[in-house]
Amino acid sequence: MKLNEFVEQCLEDYRRRMYAATAPLSEEEMHWRPDAESNSIAFLIWHTARVEDRLINVFSRGADEVWARDGWSAKTGIPEGDHGVNYTLEQVAALPPITKEQLKEYFDSVREETLPFLRSLSDDDFDVVPEDRSPFPEFPASVSYFSGRSVGAIFRQLVGEEDQHLGQISFIRGLGSNPKLEVKDIEELKKQIALDYEKWATDTAEKLEKSLQASPFYRPNYPELETGFAF
Repeated sequence: MKLNEFVEQCLEDYRRRMYAATAPLSEEEMHWRPDAESNSIAFLIWHTARVEDRLINVFSRGADEVWARDGWSAKTGIPEGDHGVNYTLEQVAALPPITKEQLKEYFDSVREETLPFLRSLSDDDFDVVPEDRSPFPEFPASVSYFSGRSVGAIFRQLVGEEDQHLGQISFIRGLGSNPKLEVKDIEELKKQIALDYEKWATDTAEKLEKSLQASPFYRPNYPELETGFAF
């Protein structure tokens, strides 16, 4: 299997699973948020499509993004420069209610640009580093984060981006499909997840520290690494 064939299977697996998960959902269910600090399924699908649009069309191809090219801001009422990256809770709450049909049309339009480009790439093309481009130039941290990134690194990031949001979509759908689940239950669930993660992180850090101490490369006062650009 060629590299571009493998990446295409990963991307199309996301599309298949995402549509399967949302097919039975109503418009109300698509926009339901478990609480004021959570995203909706509609937001996650829109955000993921916007990220793919920027990563592939703007950064990798050096082309216009589908969102602007096809006038999606006017169709949905969502500002042309918005993509959901670094959104505040207030912005999530104020997002106009984009419909399932619109979400599918936009996502599929973006994917129609992604796949031909992906299929045209040779293995060597994945090592190409686009010059003087950033998918999110409005964020200074993004400019430095994507500087020197290859086309292959961008597709790797896209696969990870879509997989993590697919998990979130499935989680929100599961919460919404439980008629006995109340807000107080969600709050307790969030607290338990936070505690579980804190324990896992602590245990992992301790194990890593012991492993590093046994390494000839161990430096107890090694400076902290700069954090990456968060989605």
